[in-house]
Amino acid sequence: MSEALTERIADDMRGGLRVAGLVILGAVHFGLALPALLANLGHYRQPWLQFAAFGVLTLVMAVDVRLGARGRG
Repeated sequence: MSEALTERIADDMRGGLRVAGLVILGAVHFGLALPALLANLGHYRQPWLQFAAFGVLTLVMAVDVRLGARGRG
């Protein structure tokens, strides 16, 4: 294989892995962590702090999605 083809395949694989990782992260974040947070809200002394941490993680994930959509990484 030529060097250019190898590099193109590697770039495509990295992009696919990034998308797969973000899909898995989104499923865990919103499918598992959010319901657990809401179900156990009464056990926290300061629930706003839990929501703030969840919001920061959501923001980080959104920035990563946006950078990925623009082709940066």
